[in-house]
Amino acid sequence: MQRSHVRAVGAAVGAAAILGGVLVAVPASAAPSSGTVRIHDIQGAAWVSPLDGQKVANVPGIVTAVRASGSSRGYWIQDAQADSDPATSEGVFVYTGAAPTVAVGDSVLVSASVKDYRAIASGTTLATTSYLSVTELTSPTVSVLSHDNALPAPVVISPTTVPAVYAPDLAGANIESTALAPTRSALDYYESVEGMRVQVDDARVIGPSDQYGEQYITTKPDQLASARGGALLTAENATPSGRLEVVPADGSNPGVSVGDVLSGATVGPIDYSQFGGYLITATTLGSVASKNLAPTVAEKADRKQLSVATYNVENLQPTDSAAKYAALANGIVTNLSSPDILTVEEVQDDSGAADDGTVASGQTLAKLTSAIRAAGGPTYSSRSIDPVNDQDGGQPGGNIRIVFLYNAQRVSFVDTGDAGVDRATTATAAISRRGASSLTLSPGRIDPTSDAWASSRKPLVGQFTFRGKTVFVVGNHFASKGGDQSQDGRFQYPAQSSAVQRAKQATEVNQFVGSILKHDSRAAVVVAGDLNDYQFSPAMKVLTGQAKGKPILTDLITTLPANQQYTYDYQGVSEVLDHILVTKGVGTPEYEVVHTNAEYANQISDHDPQVVRLFGKAEKPDLSIAPFGTAVGYSDALNKLDYKGAEVGGLSSLAYDKRARSWISAVDNHADDPSRLWFIGRSLQNPTVTRSPLVLKKSDGTPYTGLTADNEGLAVLPNGDYLISSETEPSIRVFGRDGVEKSQLAVPGRFAVTGTTLAGSSEVGEATSNATLEGLTISPSGRTIVAAMEGALSGDVSSSGDATSHRFLVYTAGKRGTYSLTKQVGYRTETGMRVPEVAAVDDDRLLVEEASFAADTGNAVTLYEVSGLSKAADVSKVANLSAAPARSILSKTLVADLVKGPTLGATALESQANPLLDNFEGMALTSGSSGLRGHGAGRKVGVSLISDDNFGAKQVTRVVNIELKLPR
Repeated sequence: MQRSHVRAVGAAVGAAAILGGVLVAVPASAAPSSGTVRIHDIQGAAWVSPLDGQKVANVPGIVTAVRASGSSRGYWIQDAQADSDPATSEGVFVYTGAAPTVAVGDSVLVSASVKDYRAIASGTTLATTSYLSVTELTSPTVSVLSHDNALPAPVVISPTTVPAVYAPDLAGANIESTALAPTRSALDYYESVEGMRVQVDDARVIGPSDQYGEQYITTKPDQLASARGGALLTAENATPSGRLEVVPADGSNPGVSVGDVLSGATVGPIDYSQFGGYLITATTLGSVASKNLAPTVAEKADRKQLSVATYNVENLQPTDSAAKYAALANGIVTNLSSPDILTVEEVQDDSGAADDGTVASGQTLAKLTSAIRAAGGPTYSSRSIDPVNDQDGGQPGGNIRIVFLYNAQRVSFVDTGDAGVDRATTATAAISRRGASSLTLSPGRIDPTSDAWASSRKPLVGQFTFRGKTVFVVGNHFASKGGDQSQDGRFQYPAQSSAVQRAKQATEVNQFVGSILKHDSRAAVVVAGDLNDYQFSPAMKVLTGQAKGKPILTDLITTLPANQQYTYDYQGVSEVLDHILVTKGVGTPEYEVVHTNAEYANQISDHDPQVVRLFGKAEKPDLSIAPFGTAVGYSDALNKLDYKGAEVGGLSSLAYDKRARSWISAVDNHADDPSRLWFIGRSLQNPTVTRSPLVLKKSDGTPYTGLTADNEGLAVLPNGDYLISSETEPSIRVFGRDGVEKSQLAVPGRFAVTGTTLAGSSEVGEATSNATLEGLTISPSGRTIVAAMEGALSGDVSSSGDATSHRFLVYTAGKRGTYSLTKQVGYRTETGMRVPEVAAVDDDRLLVEEASFAADTGNAVTLYEVSGLSKAADVSKVANLSAAPARSILSKTLVADLVKGPTLGATALESQANPLLDNFEGMALTSGSSGLRGHGAGRKVGVSLISDDNFGAKQVTRVVNIELKLPR
């Protein structure tokens, strides 16, 4: 329905009454007056409204937010005249059921029924459901008095505003039966401001965006912070009190991941949801400042080590997309480094969630193992036991089970027991065979008919041999927490009914491991999987044996630093659900949680995998790159990639686009292909094309092509525009975010290709074709731009043929985002080297790449730190740089000679002194080897190089990541 009255800023109007969804105009003379009941009277200094179930008339308020979609449509109003009681909220939600016809800023009078609405969880009743109630006005009639009124100022929530305790310990009692005490707990505090506008500034994300556009922030950035920016659960019922859900009021999804920051103010009324507790319905969302959190990569086991991993693949079924299978495979091959044995949880049967009696999972496993091979991994063999239909819990009809994948080239599976035995219902047992432990059934299940495993996954046990050693692996998926009371609910602390079954399951597994050790006290046993419980839980104490004072298993997650102990992010809480436990017989384990999913908006599974390497420590490879570098890794993921019919290649530059939250690379085009910018994702450890390329166009809208632009250098200006240098003329062009050219930076006439002139210049060029403005960078401050000549001008070559003197152009920021050429500076390469790229450390320092190519030895790449840029002499009037004194030339220090660095196991398609190297033409500084995100600063920086394959068969598109300790 359209509004039928005229909007007037702050002006009183004839009231419009909305009755039963019908808008009725009321003459100004008949405009109603405020009733005696105010919002703080409705909310009261209590959890449940003292007026619950009663009708109220003409309650005044200002509309602060509108929810026009979803199942709970309505709007929030807030009283501009607050009382003095901090326990009584001044805001309330008006439930309409249909899209509201009021607007933010309307001054209204609402007549309605007061109701404390409470969601009812599955399997519960109104009396037993654990969710808190929300005070609402229902069946409303509203009179609009005026429009466009100023909104009540939001309550600013600082790191000290919310109490340090999330919920009080009431021994399971109902918090709503206690007095509301805003300083007691976070739950109390948010109840006291329910429905009111609040504001959180520069909020760090601790729970990634989900498919519903829900994410979690912390109001206490220093509270229980994980190593990567989350908020940790460190004890039972110790939810971080700074945790707060945020949901955009407009239904948008910001796609944020852990560590990102909602920069500026996030503002909106406080609401409550059964899916996450109290939340801000954000009418204003801070701008996303991405941390670009890089997924972690496990160290690869050496030949003497056995690697065992566990991964919950979240209801994997044959009908899942090829993209999911490919992403899982890439995580297994790249991030888990192709473990020798992998216990996989939540593998569904071949009909997925269709409850049709199917229990076999051959198709699901075939698709997964095929995807792993396609990702460059080994050909995995598998062992599993089909469950009895609908007896193992999980998604109805899915028949999820545990599966062993193993690399038969590295480890052997020992099959035992009669092939005719019904392994789904028959228990395996440990026996002594020739003085060592063995299994009656391998693969087998631990006591599958025990009530401990009712409607839950039965553990899968397997016997393996590795280099003559017997290894027992127990794959698990314990009962979930699905039936437990809510951590955000009224019963505090919440009852965990599921813990009883997990304790029984832990007892079964502990006793089974004990039976193996009874026959061989030095047996190597690995217990792995999704145990659905915390490292400090009673169930884990039972499983390890600590509960009885006889520990037989070590829970490896507890060996990590406290801020690294998490495998899952549940509604903004970084916690442990997945575990690998080992007996002493495995030797000295090397253990890692591999963070690839839980912290990311684009997660493939909700669990992070983990891996352990057994039987000794790996020999550490020498990753040093003399004199000050260390290799981190490389990726060929972009090599010869086809994206929707377009070949990804010719990548000659590298920069980070904060607005797109992606690394970008310009194409060194060929023929008449359109000039492009490719978006290659947030991670340079695992780059991937995330969207169609941006086509670069002239001001008239026609595309540049390889014939009109040879794009080599790339930078992103502070306003988000793209700065791109082309070798053709040369030129430095500014493109808008739509790809259309906006302007150009001035380039001196001498820099034109020999025999040509630049527009507006009478000077004849001295540059060698295809050796002009190759390098381009902007300082982190945005004040300085440097463009580097790849080769020497003919006028700078000495009479003896010395062509090592190069010129760099320095531009300085002026007003309104403009840049002017302020000077030229001199730089000298080593003999035979060119300058393909530069990267600014700050306004005074550069990293310069020197490179060359020889048919017999391949590529040579060296990196130099250059300092003194800001005070360097202007050589623009020096006719011949080769004759200039050393004081006129930038000083440089060698920081990395990549030819002498490690190969990292890379292969080359042509002769290379170091097969890791190729035609690296793009380079970017990062914040360090673990972040790979934007500019670096200080002594320690990360550097990423990208190679231009020239669309040739003998070159590759490769990203190499290194770390430097700058000497200056």
